[in-house]
Amino acid sequence: MVANDSVITMLPNMKADAGYDPLKDFLPVTQLVGIPLGLIAHPTLPAATVSELIALARQKPGGINYASGGIGSPQHVAMELFVRAAGVEMTHVPYRGATAAVNEIVAGHVPVGFTGMSSVVPLLSDKRVRLLATSTVAHEPAARRSDRGGNRAGLQLRALVRAAGAAHTPPEIVARLNAAAVSALKDPAVRARLAELGFEVVGGTPEQLAVVMRAEFARMGDLIRAANIRE
Repeated sequence: MVANDSVITMLPNMKADAGYDPLKDFLPVTQLVGIPLGLIAHPTLPAATVSELIALARQKPGGINYASGGIGSPQHVAMELFVRAAGVEMTHVPYRGATAAVNEIVAGHVPVGFTGMSSVVPLLSDKRVRLLATSTVAHEPAARRSDRGGNRAGLQLRALVRAAGAAHTPPEIVARLNAAAVSALKDPAVRARLAELGFEVVGGTPEQLAVVMRAEFARMGDLIRAANIRE
């Protein structure tokens, strides 16, 4: 299975009856890529920086809508973290998937939202959206392509894509899958293409992924409960 945070760390924290335990029912194989999140806005929004967005939101409590890929999606959690840190109120408009949310922002139907930088980069060249911030300090190249220099949101959050097997997968199969994935991630052409798409190459051992999964599951659980996010 290849899955992102919605499956591994978020959905099971929102639903007691999710039907699986991500820490018991799967064997980690490796982390594949991290997807930094970009805070994007339609060019008509009268805010060109994070500070201006916060100021605008304070003038209109709950009056600015934001789009996400669905309740409990990485985009939803990122914006909830942002509004809580900024001390503002914004109104969530969930869509069925990140692509639909981005399309609504591009069309100007919803003015702002977080989404993966892999979706943002192609939109910057013709200025269909404005990049206000990135959610990690590591994503400089795409940030420098924004029209405002990639002002950061002060968040350390990225969507992680992981490979995992069923709990009963033999250790030798896990080892072979890990070796193949890590080898591919070391290929210069693969790394260049992933960087072009806005992904951060991660890789690593199954043991390293197990540590990350436990830590992220606990961290996301705390955040989801604090923000009272329920599917």
